Amino acid sequence: MLPKSPQLTASALSIISGSATWFAFHNVRIRADLAAVSYAMLAGAIYIGLLFGSWSNPLTMTTTLLGLYATSALLTTTLYRLSPWHKLASYPGPLLWRISALPLVYASFRGKRYLVIDELHKRYGDFVRIAPDALSIKRKSANQIIHGPATHMEKADSYLIPIPRHIVALFFKQPTHTLHTERKKIWQPAFTSKSIANFAEPLERRTWQLLETIERRQDISNDGSVELTKALTHWAYDFTCDMLFGGCVTMGLLENGDPTRIIEGGKFSMVLLDSLGQAPWLVHLAYHLPIAKAQMRFFKECGEMMAERVLKDGETTVPDIASHFLAAEGYYRPTLEEMQLDALVVIQGGSDNTSMTASLACFHLLSSQGGRQWMALQAELDGAFQDITSSDLDWDVLAQLPYLNAVISETLRLSSPYYLPRVVGDGGVAIDGHFVPEGMIVALAAYSLQTDAANFYPEPLEFRAERWLPDAEARGYKTDRSASYSFASGPHVCIGKALAYQEMRLVLARLVLTFDMEFAPGFDPTAFKEGIMNMRTTIIQRPLKMRARRRAGVVFRDI
Repeated sequence: MLPKSPQLTASALSIISGSATWFAFHNVRIRADLAAVSYAMLAGAIYIGLLFGSWSNPLTMTTTLLGLYATSALLTTTLYRLSPWHKLASYPGPLLWRISALPLVYASFRGKRYLVIDELHKRYGDFVRIAPDALSIKRKSANQIIHGPATHMEKADSYLIPIPRHIVALFFKQPTHTLHTERKKIWQPAFTSKSIANFAEPLERRTWQLLETIERRQDISNDGSVELTKALTHWAYDFTCDMLFGGCVTMGLLENGDPTRIIEGGKFSMVLLDSLGQAPWLVHLAYHLPIAKAQMRFFKECGEMMAERVLKDGETTVPDIASHFLAAEGYYRPTLEEMQLDALVVIQGGSDNTSMTASLACFHLLSSQGGRQWMALQAELDGAFQDITSSDLDWDVLAQLPYLNAVISETLRLSSPYYLPRVVGDGGVAIDGHFVPEGMIVALAAYSLQTDAANFYPEPLEFRAERWLPDAEARGYKTDRSASYSFASGPHVCIGKALAYQEMRLVLARLVLTFDMEFAPGFDPTAFKEGIMNMRTTIIQRPLKMRARRRAGVVFRDI
C-alpha cells in the first residue's frame, strides 16, 4: 500500500525507479553524455510537472526526487558489486576498488598505477580485483590466454575512440574482429622488412641532425647542458613524420623546437584516454569539457598534416606509410577522417615510446654502477664500427651486437610497465584453474612479472644489462625472457616492433659512438627516477640534463 502523502508517494517511486533503472540497464552500454542529457531532460520534465501540478516548492521537490533516484541507483549498484552474485565476487581486492573504477582512474592519473597494482598483488595474491569488472593477473601463463590468437580477446573500452563518430583506426577498439583484421592488412605492407629498409636514409639523416642539435642546444644553453629527453623526442617525431608523409610534410622540431607545445598536447591526450578510460563514462563527459581541447588540437594538427600529404600525393621523396593508406581499395579503404586518425596513431605511437625508451636507456647507463655499462656499450660499438662518419651503421651488424640489444631489453623491462586490458569473450576463460566469466576485463600485471625475482634474479629492480647476454647464467643471472611484455603479443601485437628496435639501436649507437656523456652538475638521479610517470605514455617530469662532449676524431656528416 502506497503512502497517502503525495510527497512520500513521489519519493517512494523515485527510490523504486532508481533500483529499477539499475536492473534494466546495468548490462547495457550507454554513453555517459547521453545519459547526462536524459537525466537533465528528466529533471526538466519533473519540474514542469510539479510546477503545473500546483506543488509547493517544485524546485526543492525536483532536487529531492532526483537525489533519491540517483542515491537508489548508486546504492543498488554498490550492493550488487559487493554481493556474492557479482561475477567477480570470489576474487579479492580493496573495498573501494570493488565498488568503483575511480580508484583505478586516480592511480592511473598519478602515473603510478603499476606500482599500486604491484603492492596490491603483494597483499592479495596473483589474482586481484582492481575494479568492479576488472582483474589484474600476475601469472606468466595468463599472457598467452589474454593476448594469444586462440582467445583473441578484444581491447577494453578504455581503447574506444573518444570522438563520437563511427570511424575506424588500428590502435583503437574496433566493433568487430573483421574491422581490426582488415585495417591491419592495410598497415602491414608498410612494416615489412623491405618497407622498413626504405626508412634507413631518413633515419640516418635525422639521427645526424639530432647529434648536431644536441651540440647546438648545449652551446646556447645557460648552463652548458642539453635536455636529452626533449632532443630525442624531437628527433623521433621528425623522423616519424618523414616515415609517414614521405618528406613532403614535416614538423621541424629539431630545427625549431616545439613553441606550440604540440607534443605536450599529444601526450596529455594519451594521459586522458588511459586514465579516464578506466571509467569510460568519464571520457564521454570530458569530451565536452575544456580539458579535451589539447586532445582535439593534437588530432587537428595530425589531421591537417595528413590532409596536406593527400594533396601532395606523388611529391614524396621516400616511400611512406601514407601511400599504403591511399592505395587501399574496396569496402575497407579508409576515409580521409580515418586516415587523419591513423596519422595521430602513427605519430604518437611511433614517436613517444621510442624516444622515451632511448632517453631512459641513457639515464640507466649513466646512473647505474657509476657509468660502467655506458663504457661497456661504447667498447662494443667501437669494436664493431671504425668509420662512423662516411658510412651508415649497418642494421644487420647492430642487430647482432649482444650488449646493445641487452641494454634495450633491460630498459624495456624496467621502463614499460604497460597496462593492456582485454575483455573476456563468450563462455568465459580459465586461467590456471581460475574461471573468469565473459564480459569481464583482465590485464596482465606486466611490471610485477618483469620485476619478480622468480623471473629476473638477482637485483630485479636494478638496471643490469648483463642479465640479457648469452653468458648471463654463467655470470650468475636468471633471466626469463618469456616474462617480458613490452610489445604485447597475439592479434594486437605492436605492428611497428621491428622498426622500433631498429630506431633504438641506431640512435643509441650513434649517441654512444659520438659522445662521452655525463649528468649536468646538480642533476639528481633519484629525483629524476621518482618523477617518471607511466600511463599509455611515459611522462618524464624532470629534465634529463646532460653534458655531451664529442669524442676525439668524430666528424659530423654534412646533411
